[in-house]
Amino acid sequence: MKTNQLTQLDAEILRKWSRLQSNAILIEGFTPEEYPSTVDRLSGYMQKRNNHLSLDFLEIIGQDLMEVSQRLKQVKSLWVYNIDLFGWGIKPETATQFMGILRGAQTSEEMSQLVFARPQANLDYDSRPGYTYLNNHPLGTWFNEFYMIENGELTSLTSPIQHRK
Repeated sequence: MKTNQLTQLDAEILRKWSRLQSNAILIEGFTPEEYPSTVDRLSGYMQKRNNHLSLDFLEIIGQDLMEVSQRLKQVKSLWVYNIDLFGWGIKPETATQFMGILRGAQTSEEMSQLVFARPQANLDYDSRPGYTYLNNHPLGTWFNEFYMIENGELTSLTSPIQHRK
């Protein structure tokens, strides 16, 4: 039987996210087994929020940049899931452009953003030739806080996890 009731971890994620106005946090470390059900539960919760938008990063990455930017101007809270910079054949330049749109909306619109990395996401610029984490990585200048899910609990991080080769 499928349940839409939020788990303790879901509630903790939402507490961290809603603490501050114009807060942007990144959550990593979901297992492939837990991720779909977590996205389903939070999708139901997010639909009930006023002035909110939920986006699947892997779906918007193929859309027009200006159209996505215009949609973002109409909301005060945003949830982006399935974020990945270098997985699934995503071109680093394209991912960086969309990350810039999302980052820009957060700062210019004072938007609260919650971002989930998909399981096994590669967010590490150091894993691609010509890109480094220390050299203009959009995640480092965008998020206020980073969290890793370890043993079903949130652990605070100082930066995104490095890609595990």
